[in-house]
Amino acid sequence: MVSSKTNPRLKVNEPMTPTKPKNPRLKLNPKFQAAHSDKNNNPWGDLESQLASATSGDGKIAYEIEQARKTGRLSLSGLSITSLPDAIFDIRNDLMEKYEGDIDEQNQLKSHEKSWQCYGEEMLTVVDLSENDLSNAKSLEKISCYKALSSLHIRNCKLPYLPWDVFQSDLTSLKVLNAPGNNFVKVPMHLLPESIMTLNLADNNIESLGDD
Repeated sequence: MVSSKTNPRLKVNEPMTPTKPKNPRLKLNPKFQAAHSDKNNNPWGDLESQLASATSGDGKIAYEIEQARKTGRLSLSGLSITSLPDAIFDIRNDLMEKYEGDIDEQNQLKSHEKSWQCYGEEMLTVVDLSENDLSNAKSLEKISCYKALSSLHIRNCKLPYLPWDVFQSDLTSLKVLNAPGNNFVKVPMHLLPESIMTLNLADNNIESLGDD
């Protein structure tokens, strides 16, 4: 006859209650945590602030300037800027400060020569400022520094006018002017450079194409 009593020597495995995994952030190396913690003792604070800076308006502009140094093409399209930052008219300006420790007595770079082998503002061939509120047209007068510019895109920028005299005197290589969707009333065609091959002024309020 089989006994119904349970053998006291046998241990029945009880079902285990699943536990939540511990937050890996709590197991940081103490030296790392001490070196990178911010005021709130958040070791990820520096990284988070860097990412926030990179995705901000200024961060995006800095990125596009860096790309322009490599490609000769500057695009600030759709960045919600209301005035043009000085940095886009002097795109190599911060390199001297960045490598200040490598300048010798003759004011020459001791290293990082490749960083200087880049496009400057006078070498840019394409500039796109479209889809920004640039109703303060005075900031556009500085485009005179773009001596090699062949294509300028200023679509839907709410511009009341352009510094046409600058186009005639300084943008002598300009082939494409794409400027639809602005608020131009007068366009003195005689001030456009002779190099112009494509001109788009659609959706403006043009009443005159001369001096009148």
